[in-house]
Amino acid sequence: MQPVLAARFPADSEAAAEEQRRLRALLSVEAPRTPVASWAGLAAQVVGTRCRAAVVITGPEGRTDTCFAEAAAPAAYRPGLFAFAVGPAVLAALGRITQATEVLFCLGHGMAHPQRLGLAAHVGVLYDLPTIGCADRLLCGEFASVPDQRGAWTPITEQGEIVGAAVRTRRGARPLLVSPGHRMNLELAVSLTLAAATESRWPQPLRQARHLLRQAGAA
Repeated sequence: MQPVLAARFPADSEAAAEEQRRLRALLSVEAPRTPVASWAGLAAQVVGTRCRAAVVITGPEGRTDTCFAEAAAPAAYRPGLFAFAVGPAVLAALGRITQATEVLFCLGHGMAHPQRLGLAAHVGVLYDLPTIGCADRLLCGEFASVPDQRGAWTPITEQGEIVGAAVRTRRGARPLLVSPGHRMNLELAVSLTLAAATESRWPQPLRQARHLLRQAGAA
């Protein structure tokens, strides 16, 4: 899988913010109209001066393709600029995937981001791929209490704008923070997250990618 746009990961914060503005202008909320038959999960992290990424694609019959990659991190993690710290590993991991996917779940945010361009949105624009961000912690905005019932959700809002949803994917567990990335709207992002989160709090391909990241990092 190769990006359709040139990827730039400047270490300078000002240049990174300018790149975010460039990509944000290309974001689309026009979601897929056909049923989704395959989806993937992407998890990434920074460890010291290195960045790591893991990708798992699952089809109708379960896991079908996996990949792990590690690279030098262009910069240390900076709030709101996570994609620039893990970018080379993300590109390397996705570049080794030979099977196409229809939707990519990312460990991070999509539009629920101060610049509306979290990791999911960033990667989605680079690859022109429908993406969904799933995270544990807010980067911006707030949400009301979510009823303890699977499928319940409340919007994440910032200054009156809805940027995501706090979704109860598992009863008795903390809500998952879901936001649309590229070529995605909020309603479909919530629906697909619930459809994929059948065995745990996290969507299955993303849960597997997180596990692969931990395993590979410990090797």
